[in-house]
Amino acid sequence: MKSELVSTVSHELRTPLSSVLGFTELLLTKNIKPERQNKYIDTIHREAVRLTNLINDFLDLQRMESGKQQYNMETLQLNEIAFEIVNRFRHEQKHNVHLIDKAREVYVNADQDRLVQLFINLIGNAIKFSPQGGDVEILLENKIIASK
Repeated sequence: MKSELVSTVSHELRTPLSSVLGFTELLLTKNIKPERQNKYIDTIHREAVRLTNLINDFLDLQRMESGKQQYNMETLQLNEIAFEIVNRFRHEQKHNVHLIDKAREVYVNADQDRLVQLFINLIGNAIKFSPQGGDVEILLENKIIASK
């Protein structure tokens, strides 16, 4: 299981790293128009952020596995965090990311950084696994679950 994890992580890291190296090499070796340069630099930046997030996710996983992950629990309004995260994905060109907020005053006791990470991973995976485009909808609603 551990070797499968290492293989998966290596593959996930290689993809953005290849983009960073490829676009950097183009910028260093070719005479490129300024607007194209800006596009390449933007791509390099996005892929570097993606690499950083992947590494942080992997380190979090290691800390959780060893029981050393620390959480900063606080009361948070869920819809405010969801709205903030959905706004981060407004630049998506192939996907429309929407928040449908049917919930009322939902507060959770959670670690804000981990909750943000959860939303980013969920939306990111929805985008990644629907490469042809389309809508990604985040629905918040109150549900009463009867206990046994």
